Amino acid sequence: MNALAGTIYLVGAGPGDPSLVTVRGAELLAAADVVVYDRLAAPELLSTVRADAELIDVGKCPGDHTMPQERINQELLRHALAGRVVVRLKGGDPFIFGRGFEELQAAREAGVPCEVVPGVSSAVAVPASAGIPATCRGVARTFAVATPQTGTGMPLGERDYAALAGIDTVSFLMPLSELRTLAAGLQRAGRNADTPAALIERGTTPRQRQVLATLGTIADAAVKATICSPAVLVVGSVAALASYSAVAGGPLAGQSIVVTRPRTASGELTRRLRALGASVIDAPLIRIEYRDPPDTSWKRGPWGWVVFCSLHGVRGFWRALRREGLDARWLAGAKIAAVGPKTAAELRRCGLEPDLVPDEHRAAALARLFNDPGSGPSALLFPCGTLAREELPEALRARGYSPHPMLVYDTLPARLDDDTLARLRTKVSAVLLYSPSAAQSLAACPVDLGSAQVVCLGPTTAEAARRAGFANIAMPEVYGDDGVIGLLLQTIPPARSLAHGV
Repeated sequence: MNALAGTIYLVGAGPGDPSLVTVRGAELLAAADVVVYDRLAAPELLSTVRADAELIDVGKCPGDHTMPQERINQELLRHALAGRVVVRLKGGDPFIFGRGFEELQAAREAGVPCEVVPGVSSAVAVPASAGIPATCRGVARTFAVATPQTGTGMPLGERDYAALAGIDTVSFLMPLSELRTLAAGLQRAGRNADTPAALIERGTTPRQRQVLATLGTIADAAVKATICSPAVLVVGSVAALASYSAVAGGPLAGQSIVVTRPRTASGELTRRLRALGASVIDAPLIRIEYRDPPDTSWKRGPWGWVVFCSLHGVRGFWRALRREGLDARWLAGAKIAAVGPKTAAELRRCGLEPDLVPDEHRAAALARLFNDPGSGPSALLFPCGTLAREELPEALRARGYSPHPMLVYDTLPARLDDDTLARLRTKVSAVLLYSPSAAQSLAACPVDLGSAQVVCLGPTTAEAARRAGFANIAMPEVYGDDGVIGLLLQTIPPARSLAHGV
């Protein structure tokens, strides 16, 4: 029995950079049955959850709440009472303007165990990422955190401004809609208009921008720079110490790379691209839903071979095996083939070593490795998705095998949210396409990629991209993340240095 089951975990996701989540938070994400996440939680963190975990988006934008707080509480309780491991993933720290205590109270009242996992708050991490210390010897020894966005009918009043005006450093979360009011209130309370102020957008991420000004000019400077949320405002002498240090250098610094794979399959590539300095736009164009095979004829066997053409086929097959009370021993006597290195790696994570893996990630290359079955078993099990192409089964039939499809997942179109679409409308350096269906989905999006490099994994995807009207198409010589990254480094020119502020 899972000792974590039936518990709600309020996990702080950190300030934006997914690598800043705590070790405990990462462990719980990997163990979760259900993840209820906010808009400010880094999307890359969702790629670390199990493939069969349920993801529930309750993201809140200013004036647009996907799910009311009471409904969020109900969802958390419903899943926990069903015996699931529930992670409530919240941006920053759960208790700093995150309504985490309300969720803790709801769990207590329902008698559901609830653990709070603190997170790195953007109140201190975002200024630090810009080189601004909250306190500094000889400059600032007092520090406060505030927000005008209380949602409780308790806006900042004159007494609040008077108290804040006497503190050396004040970090305001969610300040943009009230920026002029904040600046004016602090000045009325006695803070000098010449006090240094810094406004930092999307701190700790490759998209970080900042405006350095004074308390009297920060509102106009923010408008001129078109600063958007999420942002943190720092007021105090320490703001003058800012040095734009958050964005790492690297050969892909300043480049926007669109990754279109489902999040559960893109985590490692995203981490590597970010390490090279790229800004990654997570835009899954398809989603995978694992399913119960429509019949159990696959259990009859014996199978001479089990052939996997994707990591989703591996995951779906393994789920089906476990659901039937079976394990790896059921495969005794069967040989295993994988179409490429990622599929092979997923098999190894399940404790299965493939017998065949082609050097070239193509169905035709895998089929060429199969010899005539001769007097051996010709029955071949083919765990696949609903959009699986017939190329490999047909090639194996031509060699004397009898492929048996086993549908273990559905490949469905994924709807991109407004924020992702807005990012796609900015200057994109490259977009990575992994399947013909992804190419078709991207063509249907209301965006113009301009001269962006379209990287296609395989000739079939490249042909689908050409038919969809895309230009500037390229394919890596070696399939997999290494080949993709090598191609990007060869074809994308270095970006100009990012501005240090306005």
